[in-house]
Amino acid sequence: MASTRDQKWYSRIPEVYSLPNLIDVQLESFKWLKKTGLSELFNEISPIVSYNSGMKLFFPGDTPEAKEFKLKYWFEDPKHGIEECVERDLTYAAPMYVSVLL
Repeated sequence: MASTRDQKWYSRIPEVYSLPNLIDVQLESFKWLKKTGLSELFNEISPIVSYNSGMKLFFPGDTPEAKEFKLKYWFEDPKHGIEECVERDLTYAAPMYVSVLL
């Protein structure tokens, strides 16, 4: 027979705190990366100048060249569905495209 015991608490904090929804934390972080983070990154590295300064590579961002040529980045739908990726042991990934100016 199983005996029941009273539960004892040895912590000094009487209240038990609940954990945040960790999936939401990850999703919000990824949404920020897609909308703001990549844009900030492109602004930091644009333009990339060649060794002899003969060529420049511009990425989407706040530069006049990027605005003039309407440079942008976007994500498309994944090639395979979730179920198909699980069945075929594939990575569930969405392609990212970036228009650049050379």
